[in-house]
Amino acid sequence: MIGNFSYAKLPMVLDLEKSLDTMVASDLISSLAGDQASLESLRSRHPEITLSDPDRQPPQDEFLVLDADASQSYVINAVVGGADLVIDGPPGTGKSQTIANLIATLAARGKKVLLSPKNVLRSTR
Repeated sequence: MIGNFSYAKLPMVLDLEKSLDTMVASDLISSLAGDQASLESLRSRHPEITLSDPDRQPPQDEFLVLDADASQSYVINAVVGGADLVIDGPPGTGKSQTIANLIATLAARGKKVLLSPKNVLRSTR
């Protein structure tokens, strides 16, 4: 094959190659690749959070920087409880608001947050 290839993303490729063992050991990555055992492992560790739980949070344990409705608070409580999830919805439903509150909440709890260009949020435990 003959062509011009951009190597602007080469460092990212090298990082991925170095991280192969870590990625293979991750239930999240393995489940995305279709591994059913990893998927079940992820499902089994999902915390039991209900829509009424935000009303039971003590004020000193809430770190919201923007207003949040019950469904947004549910997402925040699920992530704080250890859930892996995807925030998806049509424009105007408060996704950015929820993400801002998640970043503030996780940062206040001493967690590191990685936000990708496609708004994929990952908290490190």
